[in-house]
Amino acid sequence: MNNLLLGHFSILVLALLAFSGVSWAENSETKDRLEDRTGFYVAVSGVVGIATQLESDIFVPASGCEPGPCFRPAGGRFGYESIEVEPAVGLSFRGGYRALSWLAAEAQLEWLKSFDVAIGRGERLKPAAQGLIDKVEVLTFTGNVKAYPIRGPIQPFALVGVGLMQFDSVNTSASTNPINPKPIITLNIAHQRGTEFAARFGGGVDVILSDRTTLVLGGSYVLSTGDARRFSYVSVEVGLQFTF
Repeated sequence: MNNLLLGHFSILVLALLAFSGVSWAENSETKDRLEDRTGFYVAVSGVVGIATQLESDIFVPASGCEPGPCFRPAGGRFGYESIEVEPAVGLSFRGGYRALSWLAAEAQLEWLKSFDVAIGRGERLKPAAQGLIDKVEVLTFTGNVKAYPIRGPIQPFALVGVGLMQFDSVNTSASTNPINPKPIITLNIAHQRGTEFAARFGGGVDVILSDRTTLVLGGSYVLSTGDARRFSYVSVEVGLQFTF
């Protein structure tokens, strides 16, 4: 599933790059003006999020030691090989102002639908439990500063930002028994919700398509703190930016 998702994402990026080459050739007469582009802009992107810590930080409470804190690494006991965290997909919205050709400031809102936490060999637990045992939805808001060291039709940038992350982790391994609907597998991340400080570090390239439109390819690391620290992730985006 991971390879298929990343494969489709790569094809989309290559197609947009091919389109950008044609568009730039058609608008080459505006090169000098576009390289010094400034002003307000908005952008929307498709995003793939890859959790960096979550998979190694999930635990299942060990039986016989309640109320704890007795934990053991997840895996093996319930007839499954391991716990895996699937990449999440979502959207990113940005609005900002490029005051100088080399400097911009923006606000970014990034939503990831869910990191799906699943178990290998989950069919051994059915019908008592599902292969999917938890879903983590993430909403991150940061204020970013972007620096553009090179002017041209392709403009690389670096960015740093600070803000907040809101997270919501829900256990989905509920029993099919309506009399006793308790979760079959209890995780240490289940039923957690909150908001914590977060930081974003990354970069990418702006590919100028026209005097108003830019193709944006970027990647960043979102580092969360406090109770959200285990939900840190790498964000990869491709989208369009419109300058006014």
